[in-house]
Amino acid sequence: MLLIMGHSCTMNQWRPFDQQLANAGFHVIKFDNRDMGRTQRFDDILAEPEKCMSSGPNPLEGENDISAYCISDMADDAVAVLDHYGVDKAHIVGASMGGLICQVIGVRHPSRCKSLTPIMTAVNLNEAVGRGMAKDGGAFMGKLMNTTSPPGKDATLQEFLDGKLKHWHMMMTDPAWPEMDEDAIKQFRDSFTADYKRGGFDYDGRGALRQSLAINEFERSMLASHLEGLKKLSCPTLVLHGIYDPLIPIESGRELARSIPGARIVEYLGGHHLGNHPTVRDTIRSAIAEHLTAAESM
Repeated sequence: MLLIMGHSCTMNQWRPFDQQLANAGFHVIKFDNRDMGRTQRFDDILAEPEKCMSSGPNPLEGENDISAYCISDMADDAVAVLDHYGVDKAHIVGASMGGLICQVIGVRHPSRCKSLTPIMTAVNLNEAVGRGMAKDGGAFMGKLMNTTSPPGKDATLQEFLDGKLKHWHMMMTDPAWPEMDEDAIKQFRDSFTADYKRGGFDYDGRGALRQSLAINEFERSMLASHLEGLKKLSCPTLVLHGIYDPLIPIESGRELARSIPGARIVEYLGGHHLGNHPTVRDTIRSAIAEHLTAAESM
């Protein structure tokens, strides 16, 4: 099983799902996407990505953006990880932007996929985010951006965690569970402490900007062919999506499921996260395990 995390996140944000899935009998592989964690940063290719992005709050503005790489390159990176470990075929699981990468692997490298599990994602991420903004007039996005600021190279661990907690409190809470539960907070602190201790954090925010540009480039140049590719997928696919997701609304997850022949969708009580309550996390984990087990028997 290959786990692919989302925008501006590292492989550590899969904790504790990775260990729980391994305990269920799966061989779990995870890695850092480009510009995150301890993998390659692309400062030498695009040192000041903020100067290469269209200005304005609307994520749909991006016609003149310049990118260092594309989502398709990130999908090829994931397959290269499988190559490194000598894995011919794997279950591909991705969250948010990682869910888009998961889809692209299915389209570009179908022979490498035992199954696909895109989580809280969409066929067209920018369009989905625009849909979410239209629902509340951009209120959530505005508040979220106000909590997002680079920690800087010299940030202490506590400063780093405090900044992350403000951001993720908004992402984790939802109408069903309006406060982060104690387990979620502990998992949050453990995963981001690991990032800090290994020096694996996006200290200046430019890695995240380059990932945004990669999404824009993919949707500008490859979206049409990607949509056609999804229609031809024969790989067992499970779509997971939180019904309260304010960033990528549930409607976008449903559209994704309809775009893939035979895909099944499981909707859970949550927002743009992997569960803010033990019962929700159990639902997600069980759905993934059942999907992968069924795909193994096909």
